[in-house]
Amino acid sequence: MKKTKKYSIMFFILNLLLTATIVLSEYIYSSYYNVFSWYENCGAQFLVILIISIPIFILLSVLYYLLGRKNIISGLSKNLPLISLGVFLIPIIIDTSLSPAVVSVGTFLGFCVLITSVFTLLKSFKNIFL
Repeated sequence: MKKTKKYSIMFFILNLLLTATIVLSEYIYSSYYNVFSWYENCGAQFLVILIISIPIFILLSVLYYLLGRKNIISGLSKNLPLISLGVFLIPIIIDTSLSPAVVSVGTFLGFCVLITSVFTLLKSFKNIFL
């Protein structure tokens, strides 16, 4: 197996983990709305972002940085875990009372990051299998 193929597979797995973490964080943000069946209004569910999602985003940021130093990835792909970290953490830090406006902004920005992550995942999938 060529070294570039190995790095492509590793990048695909990292993108898959990043996308799964973003989906988990979006699920938590959407649980604040009473439209969904997983509605929870106490706000304690946002601790899951701090306990689970943030360490995963930090670990992925380090791994993406190391891949970027080897010139395997560049641009937005390298910075996507840091952007995701900011998108999901900053609304919680800015407004600890979790006002609906801040949660809505966090949900919208998280959805935008999710779309970007899915496109990056599909692009890395294409590099491996096509």
